[in-house]
Amino acid sequence: MKKIFSLKSNNFIDFWEHSGMLVSSGGAQECLVTKEKAFCFHDFYPEFQFEQIQIEANFRPSEAGPVVIEIPPYYICIDDSNHRSHISRTVFGNLIACNNELQFSQKELNHLRITYCCGKIDVSLNDKKFDFNAAYKPTINSVKITWVPQTEIQDLNISGKEIPFERPSAQENFALDMTVDFMDDMLPAPFTKKMLSTMMAGIAKMGIRRVYWIYHGDRNSGFWDSIMEPRLEKHIKRTFDNIGDSDLRAGVQAGHEAGLEVYAIIKPFDMSIMGKNLPFHSELADKYGKYDVLGGRAYQCFNFPAEHPELRLKRRPYSKNKTAVKRIEVTALQKKMELPDDVKIWISDDNWKYRLYSEPFEMKKQPGKMTIDGLNLTSPFFAIEVPGQENKNKITNTLGNLIRIYDAMGHQVEFTYGLKSREYRKYDEAKGHLLREYDEGDGFSKEGFCFDNLDLMVPSNVLCGDATLNNLISLDNKRAAIGIAIGKNDFVPGVMCPSESRAREYWLSLVKETLDAGADGVDIRVMNHSNILEWKEYGFNPVIVDEFYKRYGINILTQKFNMEDLRMLRGEYYTLFLKEAKAEIKSKGKRLQLHISDMMEGSPDVSTMMEINWDWLGWIAQNIPDEVTFKALNVESYKNSIGYEIINSCHKKDIPVHYCVFTHCIAEEKLDEFLRMLKKSGIHGLNLYEHASLFKGDLDENITCIQSRYIDKVIRDIN
Repeated sequence: MKKIFSLKSNNFIDFWEHSGMLVSSGGAQECLVTKEKAFCFHDFYPEFQFEQIQIEANFRPSEAGPVVIEIPPYYICIDDSNHRSHISRTVFGNLIACNNELQFSQKELNHLRITYCCGKIDVSLNDKKFDFNAAYKPTINSVKITWVPQTEIQDLNISGKEIPFERPSAQENFALDMTVDFMDDMLPAPFTKKMLSTMMAGIAKMGIRRVYWIYHGDRNSGFWDSIMEPRLEKHIKRTFDNIGDSDLRAGVQAGHEAGLEVYAIIKPFDMSIMGKNLPFHSELADKYGKYDVLGGRAYQCFNFPAEHPELRLKRRPYSKNKTAVKRIEVTALQKKMELPDDVKIWISDDNWKYRLYSEPFEMKKQPGKMTIDGLNLTSPFFAIEVPGQENKNKITNTLGNLIRIYDAMGHQVEFTYGLKSREYRKYDEAKGHLLREYDEGDGFSKEGFCFDNLDLMVPSNVLCGDATLNNLISLDNKRAAIGIAIGKNDFVPGVMCPSESRAREYWLSLVKETLDAGADGVDIRVMNHSNILEWKEYGFNPVIVDEFYKRYGINILTQKFNMEDLRMLRGEYYTLFLKEAKAEIKSKGKRLQLHISDMMEGSPDVSTMMEINWDWLGWIAQNIPDEVTFKALNVESYKNSIGYEIINSCHKKDIPVHYCVFTHCIAEEKLDEFLRMLKKSGIHGLNLYEHASLFKGDLDENITCIQSRYIDKVIRDIN
């Protein structure tokens, strides 16, 4: 392999950009990472691609970890602080492999070697090994290393094997598009037809040619019935009274008057927002609740899946507990951890009002483990609290290993975590948006828990199906408590299974509604807001079970099976829906656009989003999409392997590719460089996501730009 970089000889190859974040300590022979600038960054896009790369370093940290090595799409985390190393894909936290043995030593010299070759990663730290292998074989075009502050780097060497690489040519007429999620636009003020006309005229004035309108169904779909934020509910009612029962129809009319194309975005898997729920038997639940989920009554969801729960992704059978809980075991990764002396147990019959468990119990402690014994918990909901331990995050383990529960016979009891208090919505005037999380201020004891929800910055549906179980959680978290619900959700809230023909028919009815509303095209998006903990356990609907048995002679409910085969089968049914949608859209002379996400990286031999195979290469090969939306959670995905593969595959079929990334993820100071590189990548256009992040309506029917400097830069750089 060719030597790319050698710190010891201070030999920087021409294409490297060295950030200057290493400070010399003793000439060129060693470097010290400062506290203020705790990482170094090297980027050699877009001139080279490597099928093999090797990173080798000797380093001495003076503080706890982690050290993170990025060779996109992979993040390799070497951890000391949590005693757990792991490999993620596409975004940090999307775990695909974990190792509890690989830990670097503080204040001692560590030898690290990482080798990547055609889908295989080998990690060696002080002679301990960690590896990962998949059929997915992305190429590498950048390296980033985040060191622990005050790390002394004795030497660092990086080598690689280049491969022939031809980047798609830059597009001459680079387009600018914008997405409207109209619910967010209604937060500051209700809309009128005049405001819609003003909004669309302002968008057209920016040089934008197309607007994407997220369609949540019309006024009667159920989605708009119960937002649980009084201000927004009033704005929604007044808006529909002003513009008619279809916000899409009104938006299309205003867009066409401004000379814009308007495409409707349909999200088949987003029919219930994060499984939000209200307390059982409460006045709110009686008024707004639509169906039961674990811990409450779901709201803000479409009527159809609420009325047909059997069409949602079904959980495989599990053992349901019918006796009292007698013992709870809490196990931490850190065996030398000091366990708390005071533990409180709270119980509830309805996950609303919790009360202290008053019967005596026994606490047993051993290295890294705490056992709460002698219990007699018959309530379906309870909580474990360690008072005074807020934000300590010492009693930490993976989701699958932190807590285990047993009945009087010693049988393990199936349960679901509550990792945050039940959340409500509250409008923030300064931010012009709803707060992500809000409660009445009394915490879980008076609000209850939101169960089956991993409290991350992104919904769990975008992660690999088993990534959630490998994420770390803490008993001594910001609330110093974790909720427990006996049992599991029998179905994923709001997410219907593609194998169910009636589900596909309903999705197709939404497609027809958008076409009837006058949309110029339909964009179908996979990414959604569903946020359960165990995707691997869902999607065992009868149609899937029967078809798998027909093909392989295996009953997936009772026998061992190949998970890759199951992911492939599930993906076939989603592709069937896309073909049905394409036929309907084409018959009306309109165009179909498909969302392909960077979170669809990988191959079905390894866990995937929602444990479904998203066969986007097959969609392109079969000419299903007329255009593609490249939806990115990682801002730089356009220049990584997934970006190259999507752009190149679409170019071969003359399919335009539109890049869609959250505008707030692109810092203003980095915007010029981002747009310059994006235009060179072969992308056909940028989709600004979303309008409400850049513009704000008011009660006087004005639309004001709230990010004028940002918008000015975009318009200048695009034109």
